[in-house]
Amino acid sequence: MLRALQATDTERPVLWVEAERYDGIEAMRAALEVSLRSAQQGGGGSLESALDKLQACLVIDGLEQIQAREIDAVDDWITQLQTQLIETQIIITSQVDLAQTRVDSYVRLAGIEVEAGEQILSHYLRPGTPTDASSWQELVAFADGHPLTLRLEAMLINHFGSSAIALDQIRRRGADLLEVQKRSSQNRRTSLRACLSLAYDALSEDERKLLYLIANAPGGLFSRMLEDSQEWVGDGRSAIAGAWRWGLIEGTNRGEPRERVRMLSPIASYAVARWSKERPDEAKSITMELAKSFAVMAAVISTHSEQNGGLPNMVGRFEEELPNLLRVLDLAEKQPYDPRLGLMASGICAELMRYFFVIHLGHVGSQVMLRGARIALRDKRPRSASNLLTMTVGLAHRSQERIDVTAAMALMEEIGHRSDDPETLGNVALCRAITGSLRDDNDVVHEQALSAIEHFNEALSFASKSSDEIADLEDIQNDLSSSYGLLGGALLVRREFATAANAYRRSLELVRGQGIAVNAGQLHHQIGNCEAYLGNLSDAAVHYTEAAKQFHAIGMRGYLGNALSEFGHLLLEFAAESDWPSMPNNEIIEAGIDDVAGAIKGCFARYPFELSACSSALRNLFGMIILISFSNKEKNLAFPTSLRTELLPWAEESVCAIDEVWWDELGSDAVHTLKALLNLEAAIAQFERDARDAKTAPIKFYRLAAACNSLGVIGGHPQRGHHWLIAYLWRRWGLPSDILKEYAMQLGESF
Repeated sequence: MLRALQATDTERPVLWVEAERYDGIEAMRAALEVSLRSAQQGGGGSLESALDKLQACLVIDGLEQIQAREIDAVDDWITQLQTQLIETQIIITSQVDLAQTRVDSYVRLAGIEVEAGEQILSHYLRPGTPTDASSWQELVAFADGHPLTLRLEAMLINHFGSSAIALDQIRRRGADLLEVQKRSSQNRRTSLRACLSLAYDALSEDERKLLYLIANAPGGLFSRMLEDSQEWVGDGRSAIAGAWRWGLIEGTNRGEPRERVRMLSPIASYAVARWSKERPDEAKSITMELAKSFAVMAAVISTHSEQNGGLPNMVGRFEEELPNLLRVLDLAEKQPYDPRLGLMASGICAELMRYFFVIHLGHVGSQVMLRGARIALRDKRPRSASNLLTMTVGLAHRSQERIDVTAAMALMEEIGHRSDDPETLGNVALCRAITGSLRDDNDVVHEQALSAIEHFNEALSFASKSSDEIADLEDIQNDLSSSYGLLGGALLVRREFATAANAYRRSLELVRGQGIAVNAGQLHHQIGNCEAYLGNLSDAAVHYTEAAKQFHAIGMRGYLGNALSEFGHLLLEFAAESDWPSMPNNEIIEAGIDDVAGAIKGCFARYPFELSACSSALRNLFGMIILISFSNKEKNLAFPTSLRTELLPWAEESVCAIDEVWWDELGSDAVHTLKALLNLEAAIAQFERDARDAKTAPIKFYRLAAACNSLGVIGGHPQRGHHWLIAYLWRRWGLPSDILKEYAMQLGESF
């Protein structure tokens, strides 16, 4: 199928989902969203918009291998996708019918042709191995065109020494399997199982154990991990070599330090079934040890992210390990009798929270946290459940996504009614404050934030007097920090700027450990807002700059551009005689340009436009242009030309294509403002070139003035544009007041 898609050359990126690797639709969807976010290098938007943006070909494979109730869930999901997708192609390779999914065409795929089957056998056959025409033809026929069966047949020929002996052994094993299954004839599935059974019997004890380990790691395992864990496999490297020789595993970066091994789903299913049946006690023990190693790994990855520059590495490592970590949650849900798995699942969920926030997949993260909370409640750990529910609701608040937290809040309220633990009650109040913020109910935010602060202070007092670990104190301090942050937001809405700034500062003082990297930048930004409102411009600039540094260091897209934009707008507030703050360095500004350009593309690449997002993105674009214009190295700082040459024409055509009766006035104004801002950037670049060549004349200012005059009401307006131009000529070029007056007279009354 994959080769056929490649041969058709549709230029669509293929996203292949092996359904049988996942225990539920949520895990399948989460893995797909993470892969999409990685392919887009961040970015926002829903799964559906991301698929359409890529014009992807989504292949869902192996539905017949999953449970019936999950097939129904996948059917519902695909049907929902079909109502929302426009540019995406969906292909389902399955031997089961879907009741609701609308199918445009059916294609029956037979096995590969005889000639191709013979080529596969020859390819894997050891040179000089005896073969004969009769057994050769029967082996090709027995595989029935299944590439994996053919490859295993070749390995069996190599193992037994000739095609005739291999065929005899395969016949015997196939007959035994038919007898067990009460079948009268072979099919592709029984042929594969016969070959897998013979190959498995030929493996050593270590090789079989290795297959079981890899089969329980849907994300694959690093070879060095298997080599180092001698309590799992005595000689890991030899076991890997043996399994690889049989073609039972595959991998990436072979022979290198980051070699990672995995296996195809049919082999994984067989390996798990055989080892679990033959060694049930050892299978349970190995599964538990593997789950423990995943939980420890999650904690180590998260801890390392606290170091400078550690967050990008955390994102990359969690992306690799996410299927394995979610596997622990699957095990915990399926095995309620073992509380150790529940503890591991809770720990993994807590470590994943920042990952989902940083990659802008709050809705996926919220579902993972909710699963962990339900496991904790089942295991009678209400405090742990309340912590995870707080993360669930907190992700909804921070990620700026429309996430339904109804189920999480219902569980939280239930816990609150049955608990007198101050930390748990603090979590309940904190979640009420967050949901109040989501509803724009500022009175609730203010009241519940104060309540949360009171409860967490009490919990902190108790924890400080007990023998609890430092980590427990840090968790409470971080929750207390979040409460002060919400209180600061409520006071900011009330325009109590000085008190709000103090609340944010207290929040910044309390943030601990892993929370520093993510939260510090946001708190500095909010303090900057308060200081700007108070007229303390220099202090505001310091906090905006610090926020930008934090966001740049951890790669938080969306936040960096916003902080730099506010810094740019702030520059226009400084009086002519006052000193300006230090500018951010060019590396940070370049990253901010990329960030804002991505936001602009996200807003204007799909019609109808989301005007609130457009307004915010256009304001940030204007702020970045202001910042660039006052830099000393403008020629190295510019927005991508594709905004002007590709995005803008498409946006203009989209607005103009609307019927005149339904004219989109606000959408048209957004496009008009985008064009004016891009014209302003171009005019600045031209003026810079002319000024450096000392050819500047009054008429040259008309391009700048015209761009400022054309700014729309969305994202900027002419008055602010004129304010920028005066500051630009005065601050950037040092033009004296008498020349500015002369130019202003020539430029018109608006100046």
